[in-house]
Parts: sequence; C-alpha cells; structure tokens
Amino acid sequence: MNNDLISNFITDVCFVLGIEVPKVTHDFLDICIDTRKEQFTGEKFFVPATDEPDSEFLFYVAHNLRVRWQFLTNPDYFDFQSVEEIGIDNYDNQPAEVDAAAFASLYMIGYFQLMTKFLSVSSQTRELVLKRMEEILEESL
Repeated sequence: MNNDLISNFITDVCFVLGIEVPKVTHDFLDICIDTRKEQFTGEKFFVPATDEPDSEFLFYVAHNLRVRWQFLTNPDYFDFQSVEEIGIDNYDNQPAEVDAAAFASLYMIGYFQLMTKFLSVSSQTRELVLKRMEEILEESL
C-alpha cells in the first residue's frame, strides 16, 4: 500500500508540475552522476525506500520533483550552488531551494492540509519561503 501511496503521490505532483512521471529508483547509485542537473533530469528519480512514508518524506519527494521541474523548465533562472560553494546558511536562501520548499509546502497544504513550520531553517529563509509561496499562488491563479 505504501508503494501505491508514493507512486500516486509522485504521479499527482508531476501532473501539477506538468512534467512526465520519471522512473523511480531506490538505489542512490543509479543517480550518482557528475552534476546535480543530471541527477534531477535523468531517466531515473531517486526516492529512498521506506515502509512508512510520513509527511516529511512526502515533502522531500515534492521538493525534489520541483527541483526536477526547475531543471527541465528554467535551469538558468534556478541556478544552483552547492553547500561547499556558498555555505549552509546561504544554501537554503538561494532561489532554487526557496522555490522548491515553497512549492512542496503548498502541495502539502493542498494534499494533506499540513503546513510545515520550517523550524530547521533561519527566520530569513522562512520569510523567503513564505513570500515565494504567495508568488506561486498568484502565478497559479
């Protein structure tokens, strides 16, 4: 049943994003390629194996599908820098991460009526995500 939940969730998120449903792999080595872009635009999409997908797990999946969407639709706008390049504090504040977190948050609200509190990020990042959530909603209308 959990595989059905995850599969249906992925299908639904991809429908909302307007992208094809990728083949799912549970083997991280399947996506260990040279660049982050290749990891997210490749034929396979990594989802960790789990027996009990919780809301945090599904947030992760929605977030990473949004990153896939970013690379497929507008990779120049969503220029990504690694933690090594810009540091952990700046990593969460870059447009690609803010956008992915905002989309995943909106999706979780719509799908499960759950709102993340963003306790693990700075108040600045929280504000950026909430602002981006408003922008995504406006773009959707």
